[in-house]
Parts: sequence; structure tokens; C-alpha cells
Amino acid sequence: MEFVFENTYVDNSAGLHKYVDPKDKRTYVFSHCEPFFCHRWFPCFDQPSVRAPLSLKVLAPSEDWQVIANAKTNEIKKLESFEGFENLINAEKDAEADQGDLKFWLHTFEECPPISTYIYNMCAGQYDVIENDDAAAPVPMRIFLRNSKKDNIDAKELFRVISTGIRFFEELIGVKFPFAKYDQIFCPEYRIGAMENVGAITFNDGYLQPKDAQTELLRVSFHYVALHELSHMWFGDLVTMEWWTDLWLKESFADFLGATNMMENPDLQNYQNADILFVRYLQLSL
Repeated sequence: MEFVFENTYVDNSAGLHKYVDPKDKRTYVFSHCEPFFCHRWFPCFDQPSVRAPLSLKVLAPSEDWQVIANAKTNEIKKLESFEGFENLINAEKDAEADQGDLKFWLHTFEECPPISTYIYNMCAGQYDVIENDDAAAPVPMRIFLRNSKKDNIDAKELFRVISTGIRFFEELIGVKFPFAKYDQIFCPEYRIGAMENVGAITFNDGYLQPKDAQTELLRVSFHYVALHELSHMWFGDLVTMEWWTDLWLKESFADFLGATNMMENPDLQNYQNADILFVRYLQLSL
């Protein structure tokens, strides 16, 4: 059975969100599906206990567009014709297009393992990409962010935190990192702080403040959130709740594991003052 459907972008990051940076007019698209927003991207069953692999093909309008999904990219090619994609192209464009000068690039992804729809992800646009050049990293890692924020990130430190965090969790949990890659995408106008999409973790790019405005609290808070999302790869993604009544459990446990990693991991001793997070939580609860 095949469904052909048409949808629009959202403007509240509850579905598939499109943003044009006013600084340079670059376009950034990202999805956010938790808890039940995946159906605002494409038709599906928005139930965490219903898991299915995601096979994804994306038509990008420019060669300089990055496209990121849960699984690794299998192939990128420039289309030589619309054959096989007639239903996915706007009818007017289809009629007017010069078949000899197409401007679409087809990104095909490997099939991801069976996962819940709330952790599906697709990001596309003119993102800058930073590759992890550490050959000893436990999994391939990349960072994607908008060009106007690229000077605000310490990519080397984030890669280090995630790499050592993976090793700590693997030893603590006794299960190897369960997915093929670990991309981190910083999204503008994001409705939450971060989201544990399989292999494509999304962050609010409000974390990327100018370096002279980055306080110690912001630095520690961000890397704690990064470890929280990392822990979800095991608890939340590999093992998933049956229904949203257990949302508190996966989130509370990720808070606990993220804090445990930051406080007990011998390779994260530069975050010894992480107790400022708990003082802050205590203040907020009073």
C-alpha cells in the first residue's frame, strides 16, 4: 500500500519546522516529534510502543544542503529526471522544469532499526557541519549548526564529552552503544532544550551563546544535557516506554544517568563543580 500526501511546515517546532536566518537568509529545516507530533510531519501511528524502521529518501533543492536522519546516508546523487518522483514534485514545477537542468539532489538513507515515531528525525538545510576527526571515537560523530552560530561552539570538547560518555555508559550498563552514528544538530526556534532522536540528537541553539557570554553554569548545564540525551540511546530509544504515562520514568532516569556520568566519570573531572546544577534545581523547587 502506498500513500501520497502533502503537508506544510509548522512554525512552533511541533512537526517539521522551517527557519530562514535573518542574518544570511540561509534555510534550516528540522523535525520534532515528541510526544505525538510525528503525524504533523507524515501519516503514522503516534504511539511509543508501536515501533517500525524508517526508510527515508529526501529531495534537496541545492547541492549545498545537508540532510540528516536517524540512519547513515547511503547515497547522494543529482537527479537527471523526475522519473519515479512525479508525485513528490509540485505539479507546476513538474510541468515547467527543464529536464536537462534539474536542481534536486536525492539523499537516500540506510534503514534504521525499529524505533518509535517520536524519535524519528530529519533535518535539512544549509547547516555548517563539523566532523569529529578523532579516529579513536567509539562511533562516527558530527555537529550541525547554522552558519551564524559556528563561532560559538567548542566542538572538540563536545565530541570529547560524548566519546567518554559513551564509554562510561557502555561499562556501567553492559551494553554497547546501540546505533550506527551520533549526530548533534543545533536548531533555531526549538520548543525544548534537546531531544534524543536516534542517531540525530537535536538541541536548542540558544545554548550557543557568544563565547564571552558563556558562563560556567551554561557550560556545565549544556554538557549535562548532552549526557542526559546520550543516556536515552539506551533508556528511551533502545528500550522504550509503552505509553506516555511512563514519560516521567525515562526522563527522571536520564537525569540520574547524566548526572552520574558527569560526577563519576574519571575523564570528566573538569566538571567537578557540577554540583552547581543541583543547587540550582534546589533553588527552583523552593
